[in-house]
Amino acid sequence: MLPELATALTELDDLIDQAKQIIQTMDPAGLDYAPGAEMNSIGAIATHIAGSLKWYLGEVIAQRDMRRDRDAEFRARGKDARTLAQMLDEAREFAREILETITPAMLDETRQARTRTVIVRQGVMHIVAHTAQHVGQIEITAQLWKMKRDA
Repeated sequence: MLPELATALTELDDLIDQAKQIIQTMDPAGLDYAPGAEMNSIGAIATHIAGSLKWYLGEVIAQRDMRRDRDAEFRARGKDARTLAQMLDEAREFAREILETITPAMLDETRQARTRTVIVRQGVMHIVAHTAQHVGQIEITAQLWKMKRDA
Protein backbone atom coordinates (compact mmCIF):
# COMPACT_ATOMS: atom_id res chain seq x y z
CA MET A 1 0.00 0.00 0.00
CA LEU A 2 1.24 3.48 -0.83
CA PRO A 3 2.54 5.37 2.23
CA GLU A 4 -0.04 8.18 2.10
CA LEU A 5 -2.84 5.64 1.79
CA ALA A 6 -1.42 3.64 4.69
CA THR A 7 -1.50 6.87 6.70
CA ALA A 8 -5.13 7.46 5.70
CA LEU A 9 -5.98 3.90 6.71
CA THR A 10 -4.24 4.36 10.07
CA GLU A 11 -6.41 7.43 10.65
CA LEU A 12 -9.55 5.54 9.66
CA ASP A 13 -8.55 2.66 11.96
CA ASP A 14 -8.09 5.07 14.87
CA LEU A 15 -11.40 6.81 14.18
CA ILE A 16 -13.32 3.56 13.91
CA ASP A 17 -11.72 2.33 17.13
CA GLN A 18 -12.77 5.57 18.87
CA ALA A 19 -16.35 5.16 17.66
CA LYS A 20 -16.45 1.52 18.75
CA GLN A 21 -15.10 2.37 22.21
CA ILE A 22 -17.88 4.90 22.73
CA ILE A 23 -20.54 2.58 21.32
CA GLN A 24 -19.48 -0.16 23.75
CA THR A 25 -20.21 2.17 26.69
CA MET A 26 -23.77 2.88 25.58
CA ASP A 27 -26.96 1.12 26.59
CA PRO A 28 -29.60 0.40 23.90
CA ALA A 29 -31.58 3.54 24.72
CA GLY A 30 -28.42 5.62 24.43
CA LEU A 31 -27.61 4.18 21.02
CA ASP A 32 -31.03 5.30 19.75
CA TYR A 33 -31.07 8.67 21.54
CA ALA A 34 -31.22 11.73 19.27
CA PRO A 35 -30.61 14.92 21.27
CA GLY A 36 -33.00 17.06 19.26
CA ALA A 37 -35.03 17.54 16.12
CA GLU A 38 -33.00 17.07 12.96
CA MET A 39 -30.23 15.44 15.01
CA ASN A 40 -29.09 11.85 14.73
CA SER A 41 -28.60 9.01 17.17
CA ILE A 42 -25.30 7.23 17.69
CA GLY A 43 -26.74 4.17 15.96
CA ALA A 44 -27.72 6.23 12.93
CA ILE A 45 -24.37 8.01 12.80
CA ALA A 46 -22.42 4.75 13.05
CA THR A 47 -24.61 3.23 10.32
CA HIS A 48 -23.93 6.29 8.17
CA ILE A 49 -20.17 6.10 8.76
CA ALA A 50 -20.16 2.49 7.54
CA GLY A 51 -22.40 3.27 4.58
CA SER A 52 -20.52 6.37 3.49
CA LEU A 53 -17.12 4.67 3.76
CA LYS A 54 -18.26 1.82 1.56
CA TRP A 55 -20.07 4.03 -0.93
CA TYR A 56 -17.42 6.72 -1.27
CA LEU A 57 -14.44 4.39 -1.49
CA GLY A 58 -16.31 1.79 -3.54
CA GLU A 59 -18.35 3.89 -5.95
CA VAL A 60 -16.40 7.13 -6.17
CA ILE A 61 -12.81 5.98 -5.76
CA ALA A 62 -12.88 2.37 -7.07
CA GLN A 63 -15.70 3.08 -9.56
CA ARG A 64 -17.75 0.07 -8.50
CA ASP A 65 -21.53 0.00 -8.61
CA MET A 66 -22.47 0.29 -4.94
CA ARG A 67 -26.06 0.08 -3.80
CA ARG A 68 -26.85 2.47 -0.97
CA ASP A 69 -29.89 3.94 0.74
CA ARG A 70 -28.37 6.97 2.44
CA ASP A 71 -31.68 8.12 3.93
CA ALA A 72 -32.16 4.71 5.58
CA GLU A 73 -28.79 5.10 7.31
CA PHE A 74 -30.19 8.04 9.26
CA ARG A 75 -33.41 6.20 10.11
CA ALA A 76 -31.49 3.26 11.62
CA ARG A 77 -32.83 2.28 15.05
CA GLY A 78 -32.63 -0.72 17.33
CA LYS A 79 -29.12 -1.87 16.40
CA ASP A 80 -27.13 -3.13 19.35
CA ALA A 81 -23.50 -2.27 20.09
CA ARG A 82 -22.22 -5.55 18.66
CA THR A 83 -24.05 -5.03 15.36
CA LEU A 84 -22.81 -1.45 15.03
CA ALA A 85 -19.23 -2.50 15.82
CA GLN A 86 -19.44 -5.27 13.22
CA MET A 87 -20.71 -2.81 10.59
CA LEU A 88 -17.81 -0.48 11.33
CA ASP A 89 -15.29 -3.34 11.17
CA GLU A 90 -16.70 -4.46 7.82
CA ALA A 91 -16.40 -0.92 6.48
CA ARG A 92 -12.82 -0.74 7.78
CA GLU A 93 -11.91 -3.97 5.98
CA PHE A 94 -13.57 -2.73 2.79
CA ALA A 95 -11.55 0.50 3.05
CA ARG A 96 -8.36 -1.52 3.42
CA GLU A 97 -9.22 -3.60 0.34
CA ILE A 98 -9.92 -0.52 -1.79
CA LEU A 99 -6.90 1.46 -0.62
CA GLU A 100 -4.63 -1.50 -1.41
CA THR A 101 -5.73 -1.35 -5.07
CA ILE A 102 -4.81 2.28 -5.64
CA THR A 103 -1.65 2.80 -7.68
CA PRO A 104 0.55 5.91 -7.73
CA ALA A 105 -0.89 6.94 -11.11
CA MET A 106 -4.46 6.61 -9.82
CA LEU A 107 -3.85 9.16 -7.05
CA ASP A 108 -4.02 12.02 -9.54
CA GLU A 109 -6.96 10.68 -11.56
CA THR A 110 -10.32 12.39 -11.29
CA ARG A 111 -13.58 10.86 -10.14
CA GLN A 112 -17.15 12.07 -10.04
CA ALA A 113 -18.64 12.34 -6.54
CA ARG A 114 -22.26 13.22 -7.21
CA THR A 115 -22.00 16.78 -8.55
CA ARG A 116 -18.31 17.31 -7.71
CA THR A 117 -15.21 16.21 -9.55
CA VAL A 118 -12.48 15.11 -7.14
CA ILE A 119 -8.94 13.87 -7.47
CA VAL A 120 -8.52 10.40 -5.94
CA ARG A 121 -5.93 11.71 -3.45
CA GLN A 122 -8.40 14.42 -2.36
CA GLY A 123 -11.24 11.89 -2.16
CA VAL A 124 -9.30 9.68 0.23
CA MET A 125 -8.62 12.66 2.48
CA HIS A 126 -12.29 13.67 2.24
CA ILE A 127 -13.55 10.34 3.58
CA VAL A 128 -11.09 10.49 6.49
CA ALA A 129 -12.31 14.01 7.37
CA HIS A 130 -15.95 12.97 6.94
CA THR A 131 -15.45 10.02 9.27
CA ALA A 132 -13.71 12.23 11.85
CA GLN A 133 -16.60 14.69 11.80
CA HIS A 134 -19.10 11.94 12.52
CA VAL A 135 -16.99 10.32 15.23
CA GLY A 136 -17.00 13.72 16.94
CA GLN A 137 -20.79 13.74 16.69
CA ILE A 138 -20.89 10.29 18.28
CA GLU A 139 -18.74 11.54 21.16
CA ILE A 140 -20.91 14.60 21.79
CA THR A 141 -24.15 12.62 21.49
CA ALA A 142 -22.84 10.09 24.03
CA GLN A 143 -22.00 12.91 26.43
CA LEU A 144 -25.46 14.43 26.02
CA TRP A 145 -27.13 11.05 26.59
CA LYS A 146 -25.13 10.38 29.75
CA MET A 147 -25.97 13.85 31.11
CA LYS A 148 -29.66 13.29 30.43
CA ARG A 149 -29.62 9.75 31.84
CA ASP A 150 -27.80 10.77 35.00
CA ALA A 151 -29.83 13.95 35.64
